[in-house]
Amino acid sequence: MANLEGKKAPAFTLQGNEGKTHSLDDYKGKTLVLYFYPKDDTPGCTKEACGFRDSNAVFKKSGVVVLGVSKDGVESHNKFAGKYKLPFTLLSDPKTEVMKKYGAFGKKMMYGQTRSGNDPLHGGHWSQGGCGQALGDGKKGREPPGGSFGFPEGPSRVTESRSFG
Repeated sequence: MANLEGKKAPAFTLQGNEGKTHSLDDYKGKTLVLYFYPKDDTPGCTKEACGFRDSNAVFKKSGVVVLGVSKDGVESHNKFAGKYKLPFTLLSDPKTEVMKKYGAFGKKMMYGQTRSGNDPLHGGHWSQGGCGQALGDGKKGREPPGGSFGFPEGPSRVTESRSFG
């Protein structure tokens, strides 16, 4: 996984499940949680998405926008979002170009073997222009206390993100 913390967030333009095209520039001046996951409707990815869903009120109150990204197509995203009532947009990256830019797809070690695939990022966030970590307990890491993606009592650290104009 690439370490992008403190660096300029890589630009992206992807199709959302609601039929719109989304670019990083669309979120200028906002705090954006961009999370990556391997596949719609799998146990771990569902738990992660439902965690973001269940914290939606806190995100909205903090002015945070959540976007999920996987290589699944828009139709799959629509089924997944509908089945679990996900209140945020899922972006389709079928060629994994954006996932690679963010270091969320590529070669990884699993059970002693090198494999190619998705490396889900937990608790990372990207405010406009800059990358940072946003874990509820303020610690950097992949599996913080309280859940699979990070915010044990809401995204308290998200509001401390850096924003670039």
